[in-house]
Amino acid sequence: MALTYTETQQNVIQLPLDSRAFLEGPAGSGKTSAALARLERILQHVPGHEVLILVPQRSLGKPYYDYVKNNPDYRGSLPSILTLGGLAQRMTNLFWPLVAEQAGFRDPVRLPYFLSLETAQYCMSRIVDPKREQGLFNSVTIEKNRIYSQILDNLNKAAVVGFAIDEIAARLKADLNLEPSLAPALDQAQACALDFRRFCFDYNLMDYSLQIEVFFKHVWPLPHCRKYFETFYPHVFFDNIEEDVPAAHDLMQAWLPECKSALLIMDRQAGYRTFLGADPSNAEALKSVCDRQIIAQDTFKSLTGMVDFQIALTSCIRHEPSAAILPDLNPVLTLKDFHFYPEMLAGVADEIAGMIKNASVQAGEIVILAPYLSDALKFSLEQLLQNRNIHSYSSRPSRMYLDEPAVKCVLAFAKLAHPQWEMTVSHFELRDALMQTLPNLDVIRADLIAQTLYAPSTGLKSFDGVTNPQMQARITFAFGEKLEQIRAWLQTYASKDALPLDIFLSRLFGELLSQKGFGFFDRYEAGAHIAQLINAIKSFRQFLSVVFGMDEISTGIEFIRTVEAGLLPSAFLNRDEAPRDAVLIAPAHAFLMENRAVACQFWLDIGSLGWWERLNQPLTNPYILRRDWQPGTVWSYNQDFNANQEHMQRLVSGLLQRCEKHLYVYSVQTNERGSEQRGPLLQAFQTLRKRVFATQGGKDV
Repeated sequence: MALTYTETQQNVIQLPLDSRAFLEGPAGSGKTSAALARLERILQHVPGHEVLILVPQRSLGKPYYDYVKNNPDYRGSLPSILTLGGLAQRMTNLFWPLVAEQAGFRDPVRLPYFLSLETAQYCMSRIVDPKREQGLFNSVTIEKNRIYSQILDNLNKAAVVGFAIDEIAARLKADLNLEPSLAPALDQAQACALDFRRFCFDYNLMDYSLQIEVFFKHVWPLPHCRKYFETFYPHVFFDNIEEDVPAAHDLMQAWLPECKSALLIMDRQAGYRTFLGADPSNAEALKSVCDRQIIAQDTFKSLTGMVDFQIALTSCIRHEPSAAILPDLNPVLTLKDFHFYPEMLAGVADEIAGMIKNASVQAGEIVILAPYLSDALKFSLEQLLQNRNIHSYSSRPSRMYLDEPAVKCVLAFAKLAHPQWEMTVSHFELRDALMQTLPNLDVIRADLIAQTLYAPSTGLKSFDGVTNPQMQARITFAFGEKLEQIRAWLQTYASKDALPLDIFLSRLFGELLSQKGFGFFDRYEAGAHIAQLINAIKSFRQFLSVVFGMDEISTGIEFIRTVEAGLLPSAFLNRDEAPRDAVLIAPAHAFLMENRAVACQFWLDIGSLGWWERLNQPLTNPYILRRDWQPGTVWSYNQDFNANQEHMQRLVSGLLQRCEKHLYVYSVQTNERGSEQRGPLLQAFQTLRKRVFATQGGKDV
């Protein structure tokens, strides 16, 4: 069925082929839909390889990936759908022989190795860990992997904003909210950043920050690079420009006057990635290099009541006067308060079960949001929904590898299968691994097996060696048979030469754990996590082998050690469609970056300060490391407070613009840590209730 477009969308689609247009409007106003139709029209006149589609992060490129993948009528060459980092990597790799020596790399003849998040953190650990052993960073009370990531984040900010690495510490010391004891740690972090940069030059390594710097300082000025852009990227689409960094805006500022056509798309009141360097005000300056500005006013997703509610709540957040008479918010808003955290979670599950039973909404149109998604919260919600026969899935980009039970399981078996590695499998690791591996194995039996049939010195013992009939009955012969299959597989593997870790895990999963009768037989999400793990290990193995000359077996040992130290996984984009019959459980920011609307949202524990304040990052500050920061000024408590207020207002507006029917807001008197929080978002809702009560003759919301 042909789509119907608004007049504004038609204006965008039918722009002359040589137009450079700036399209802005609220979320849900059909901007990306118009861009896709515009793309379809352009591809009727030019080959796909002449189109560059730039997005801030890969997930925001999904509509364009889907168009290319699902359009049966298009059979031409493919457009380039890239982030700034992907574009910089492609161009640097292409023009490497022309820039390597002048950029300062020790071996300009050898191609560079582009670091992923894992490998960048690994290299940073080689810089930071020896210094920590000498007593540096003693004043920083965070996990060491967060030290790595914050130093890398500072390097990235310096690259995309455009200031020198040796200015980082001086900028960060301008924060008046900083503990005095942390000032030396900022100098130490800057020293580590400089050492890391020298390390990269010595080994021909390129992390994200160095990719950006080399591209803008050495590659982009090349006449050959400009000619390449003229040939392959004369037509540009730049979506969600408010979520991108100043360097991306600089590139467009320079290229737009030269390209044949362009469509830049900006969401109003967005900029949710400011903590990653997004700069909405800088993005807006691109209007000046476009010959047409178009404003999309219509919203397709939000009800009128939801728009009124957003206006009313925003006035409460900003402590501004409200309208003389507030509208009835009950059709779009439900507020509920609970005493204890488990009661709130059970209330969410019951409400969702009732909605699905009454067929008022499908599970795939429901999202449960929290500022942060802890393991305990994720597990509790999944179990509560599962007990009510409701499918769910989660989205948490920063989730650590070891937080995934499936990953813990296979890594435990890897250590068990390689006693020569001298990496002990704890009693609890084996117990949890067995519970993942053997369906319906309860924690008591798993604990009994780990105590009875395992010793670190001898490994997993045979069930046949259990002669006590009572013990046999407690473990059961059914589980005993499965244990023997596991033990036999491990013995067969041990009789041959050891394999690289990724190949070992592929065989373990394919030959044993995914077979019928074992725990991963039909667990597709767990299988996806293990596949991601295997790909990461393979990349890590190739990295250590190529860069440091490490043998393939040792790379597996090094990977496990690094992961157990808190290594974060690279962002993994699953381009498959999200389950249509499953409830999404996600952090609020992660959901916003999916850039889609749902029928109903559930906001949990609105008293939490997580809805308002940024994550504690003592070694960085996204507001000070911005382009508009004036050297010599200070970052005061009032500025920090106002930034948090603005952040919360943007977050709330973005979520409400992606809620089509109803919002359920849940507060709790005692949070999951057993304490009481009355954060600014809860205070805003309390103000809203008072205003509604006062203007509607005692009617509550």
